[in-house]
Amino acid sequence: MRLLLRALAAALLLSSIGEAGPVPSRVAALPNGGLGSIVSCSACRTMLSVVQRLFRLRWSIDLIARVAADICVSLRLENVDSTVCNGVTSLFKDEVVTVATSVISPQLICSRIISSCPAPQNPSSWSVTLPRTPKPPVQPVPAPPPGSPVNRILHLSDIHYDPLYTPGLTNQCGQPLCCRIPNAKGTTPTNTAGFWGDYACDPPIWLVESAFQFLASVQDTFDWIYVTGDLPPHDVWSETRESVLDVIRVTYDLIKKYFPNKPVYSTIGNHDTSPVNSFPPSHITGRLSEQWLYEGVAEQWKDWLPEDALTTLRSGGYYVAKIREGLKVISLQTNFGYHENYWLYMNETDPDGHLAWLAKQLQIAEDNGEKVCDGKGYESTIVGQFYGHSHRDEFLVMYDQNNVSRPIGVGFIEPSITPFTNINPGFCVSVIDGIHPNSTHSMLDKECYYLNLADANLNNKTNWQFEYSAKRSYNMKAFQPSDFDDLVGRMKENTTLVALYAQYKTKMVSSGPVDVNGTFQTLLDTPRPKSLPANKFDWSANNNNSARAAHEQNNSTAQGKYTALAARSCISRHLIAVNSKATEIMSILKNKTSSEEKESDKQEENEEQFQFEEDAEEQEHSVEY
Repeated sequence: MRLLLRALAAALLLSSIGEAGPVPSRVAALPNGGLGSIVSCSACRTMLSVVQRLFRLRWSIDLIARVAADICVSLRLENVDSTVCNGVTSLFKDEVVTVATSVISPQLICSRIISSCPAPQNPSSWSVTLPRTPKPPVQPVPAPPPGSPVNRILHLSDIHYDPLYTPGLTNQCGQPLCCRIPNAKGTTPTNTAGFWGDYACDPPIWLVESAFQFLASVQDTFDWIYVTGDLPPHDVWSETRESVLDVIRVTYDLIKKYFPNKPVYSTIGNHDTSPVNSFPPSHITGRLSEQWLYEGVAEQWKDWLPEDALTTLRSGGYYVAKIREGLKVISLQTNFGYHENYWLYMNETDPDGHLAWLAKQLQIAEDNGEKVCDGKGYESTIVGQFYGHSHRDEFLVMYDQNNVSRPIGVGFIEPSITPFTNINPGFCVSVIDGIHPNSTHSMLDKECYYLNLADANLNNKTNWQFEYSAKRSYNMKAFQPSDFDDLVGRMKENTTLVALYAQYKTKMVSSGPVDVNGTFQTLLDTPRPKSLPANKFDWSANNNNSARAAHEQNNSTAQGKYTALAARSCISRHLIAVNSKATEIMSILKNKTSSEEKESDKQEENEEQFQFEEDAEEQEHSVEY
């Protein structure tokens, strides 16, 4: 029974604490790397089977959560105290227990929370019907004539402003996020939060306002703004719906104050809800519905979006809007594909018809000769893919599944305002082909800025400064997918380029030699994607490293017509800029379990059933709490 409670506590904790930050050393983690170090796959399945039985025996959700909180404290997880344990179990009890006690199989749940557990054969494979319009021939993107006008797009991401940040408090508090009330005061210069912020914490409002003041002074140099979500802090154990909405309101009030004449196009991050990562589809109604958030962000974004965009935003958190003649933006609800959104395990079939809607919008754009800013792409239609979530300044290159030597797209993962964890605050401006008769609306460069947080605290003033131009710093001829493919190839032979990338990735925090065979092993040596069956897309691929230049199982082509990128666990949201032909939106879970594994699983299930019946019978006679 103790193992059961440990599994439930771990499931509750992994729902949130695993999202406390993108850097493993600062994330509250289970001993030796995760739940798999506490329980085996077989034990996990047995425990969850017992949880389902206990719920049927009318154990209340509150009782299960109270037991889980006690076990959480007894496990003494890194950066977790009783406050965090009680908060997490209280916030996540409804979601986790509801999902765990639904018709979903324990084998599927365990495969999601323990990476070594094989996934079951998915009984509900599904697909999205795409338009039958033939894909137009792919043409090289011409460079704009010299002197052509450009547009510049400010990209803000992962602000994570913390209303409780207090200078002088400790940055080592025994919780996933510190430097905040009611933490104790720091005792040394290294464990004390500075005035402008701390590399282990989310920023105070005055740091955010400092960035906006700098940008306001140069706002004539950019034309519109993208905001790719994650506005609240990483206090995932204590947040409420009210606190999330308040941070969102305060942030957009500042944007309206400093940029009153700039169009703003936003998307929802995985932290922009309570509890974190929780985005139930529309069939979940009542008090567990996500309507509170969609209505809240619609109220903040209504000044920039047309009514038809607000309609889909209120219904599912996504929209399409026209930026200018020939250019649209599509804001996707990629939390519907996020592996820590446990609601999806109850029914993974195209939540709210989101992918079908996307395919329709991209086809409309192509038919109208429009371009799109987005995160997935009809290859000739999508001209920009903009992401957030990782806090790092990164890029990823996508390849044609039927011809893995041919790059077809680039995703730009933008840096964060928050310094959490061990990075400088920063932001970037994308330069695109501007308004002229033959404009391609395509990306031409990316220019980034940063704040040296240590210097700001030392000198008691902020100095936002230019960091780099990607095209110049990486010596690129142009800014097309083929140019980034060339860059990755040059990085493989040139450690100086890798070191430069490392510095930009952390916004000038990284220095010294770079372990090419370590830190950047994924970037340089990840093999090109393997072929998948036509009309199939591996939605279950667990791609956690957004720095990958080539993704395994992240691109697919169906019958040579469409290409696709799935932004899963690392990239929780993105904006799309529409060009002329979008992505193959097929999503069918692949069965990765071999026949031998299936036979082994059958044996385990027999053993689990025996143990389950013993445990359940014991619980029917006595409840020890």
